[in-house]
Amino acid sequence: MNQWKKNFRNILVLISLSLIIIFIVFVFNQFAELYRNVAGFSENFAAVLIAVIAFIIAGTITLSLVSFFRYPKVLELPENPKDEEYKKYVVDVYDRLQRNRILNQEGFKWSGEISTEEIMRAYDVLEEYSDSVIAQNGNAVFLTTAISQNAVLARVVILATLMKMIWPITRIYEGRPSIARMIFLYTRVAGVIFIARSIEDFDIIEEQIEPLVASIIGGSVLSLIPGSVQITNLVVNSLMEGSVNALLTLRVGIVTRKYLTAMTNPSRKFLRRTSSLQAAGMLGGIIRTNSVTIIKSFAGAVKNATVTKATKYNPFK
Repeated sequence: MNQWKKNFRNILVLISLSLIIIFIVFVFNQFAELYRNVAGFSENFAAVLIAVIAFIIAGTITLSLVSFFRYPKVLELPENPKDEEYKKYVVDVYDRLQRNRILNQEGFKWSGEISTEEIMRAYDVLEEYSDSVIAQNGNAVFLTTAISQNAVLARVVILATLMKMIWPITRIYEGRPSIARMIFLYTRVAGVIFIARSIEDFDIIEEQIEPLVASIIGGSVLSLIPGSVQITNLVVNSLMEGSVNALLTLRVGIVTRKYLTAMTNPSRKFLRRTSSLQAAGMLGGIIRTNSVTIIKSFAGAVKNATVTKATKYNPFK
């Protein structure tokens, strides 16, 4: 395993160096072309322009590197840790959390006892912040995919949202995962989106999402409009699509948090099951909040279309 990690790291270094060389050659060619174009008018202005652009690019790269490396590396627990290794891991996690920006802002009171229970008590505080980030992204995916009715666009939106969501969750815990860990997380994110949905997802949809959507539609203004069966079916399909995609988003966020806060090495099956249940619990509030907006939008569209059609064929106008 260690040899595999070493080889994998060497491959990533070679790929990174190749990309850096390609980037430098590309930038140099662009600068040379820009200088030739501007120098025809004024060589002094061309030199100043190139210097300003180079300074901006260098500053942007420097700030990005500083922003990345200022976060401590996420501590990894060995697969089968000995007592000494686990105690050291607990101490390292405890020390890292004492420097946590959010905990210090909240005035978190440490008992002074270095233990797993004390660490989990701190994680409970941080969980409220990560829940906010996860729910915010779940809301965005629900509304976007419920309204778009485009499978390809929905997948692109979801993937972009999940890629963006993982970083702020990591920042909450002030951790900087290793390259191997980030590749692992992003691979799982892509798999969640593009592979077939699991049986557990269908169980959650059948047991929790469908009854909730049915109750919302039954009490909505669409149920009062005569002949609105087709429109109601469209709204139901939209809500179901948004709900399923939001469920996947919530689950990915929860799995990410579990990896960042794990004090043990949980199995993938356990993570998948527990994250699905927690995501389902968060999904109810998202459906209730956003379904009202979607239903009102459809009802408004129906009303406008009806008024427009009645005005167009009004024999008394």
